[in-house]
Amino acid sequence: MALPSDILLPTGARYYQFVEKDLRFNSNYDIVWSFQFRVPGDLGHTGATLPSQDYEYAFGTFLTTLTSEISSVPGQYVGDSDPEVTEARDEILTETDVSILTEDGAVTIIDSSSLSGQLIKVVFDSTGLYGLSGRNGHPGVALKDIKRNSLCIRDYNHDLIYYEYLSAFSPTIPLTSESLNTVRIRYANLGSKISIDREIDSTYQTLTTINVPLKLESYSGLDRVFVGYSFCTPISTDQVQLSVSKLFFKDAHIEGLVSSQVLTEPISSAELNFNPNAAYTTVSNITAVKDEDAIFQIWLASQQIANYRESLGIPESVPVALTGELDNNNGPNRSFVMRVLGTPGIADAGTGPISLDIGSIPKERAYDFAVNNNVTIRGHYRNREFLIPSNTLSIFS
Repeated sequence: MALPSDILLPTGARYYQFVEKDLRFNSNYDIVWSFQFRVPGDLGHTGATLPSQDYEYAFGTFLTTLTSEISSVPGQYVGDSDPEVTEARDEILTETDVSILTEDGAVTIIDSSSLSGQLIKVVFDSTGLYGLSGRNGHPGVALKDIKRNSLCIRDYNHDLIYYEYLSAFSPTIPLTSESLNTVRIRYANLGSKISIDREIDSTYQTLTTINVPLKLESYSGLDRVFVGYSFCTPISTDQVQLSVSKLFFKDAHIEGLVSSQVLTEPISSAELNFNPNAAYTTVSNITAVKDEDAIFQIWLASQQIANYRESLGIPESVPVALTGELDNNNGPNRSFVMRVLGTPGIADAGTGPISLDIGSIPKERAYDFAVNNNVTIRGHYRNREFLIPSNTLSIFS
């Protein structure tokens, strides 16, 4: 098979692409798929002694509406459709601008309102050449801006929407490894977001989440989406010895809605109670009584903290650590009794740390008290630790 002029591959190059065509997913709903892969550290064939950075290979996964891509090409395109085909507007043309005909001799026309081809493609690339701009305005970066060992993402229009070194992620995804790497892709919110996760210690950690510019709402054929995979080695060279010897791929798992039906559910709520002519009665002679006891407790405790700061030379910008305990004998308010724990040497010699009784405040005002006085209150209640204002007071209910 003759390759396009900008693809340089030797005899013996290997390139594969396959699609899970038995499961057709509806992209109106989230599609999540995971898999394990690795390229062993002994990259080359038996007897090869090349430096590891010289080997060329790329592994990709994608969503597509086709079980077989139109004019799929290897090399730096890693199985994408030939740009000369995808960039044709109405007619599908060959490289020599000859129209591709159907079996009946009719010109093949692209339906611009119906999804056809790859919706999104994620590629792990040792050369970074998947991000390179190509023929016929195929968008990408210049050769001088190539990022080796990179993560590349292209959308339905083959625009390069993400391009970054794998080393920029923590944890990263190693392109060579002695153990399998588990990767998960999440295509969500009607194709507006895609997330790349890696499994670490049985838990998935998100490496990046990308907003996808393409909006699928204006397209038909959203219920015919397949998951596929690509692999190519080498990428752009005439030296077959730069190809890797092995790729291990296993445990592909896909979740999504396998149905053409868009499921809907009516949401109802209680009717609003609206009566603009409701009668009302004015009530007078009501006296409001301030919670003077609580206000005085808070003021007194604040004064104690101010005195403590002054005696130790602690500025107001520095938090003071307090301990708190629930006082069951302090009336119905069940207030906190807070004590400041000082440091050795502040008290008289030999007496150890000082313990200053700040006072009592209502527990429901502990948060505001801590914030207003720049203090923290730590303690235990029912064998659970609390730290105010860092956590809530729900444990005291």
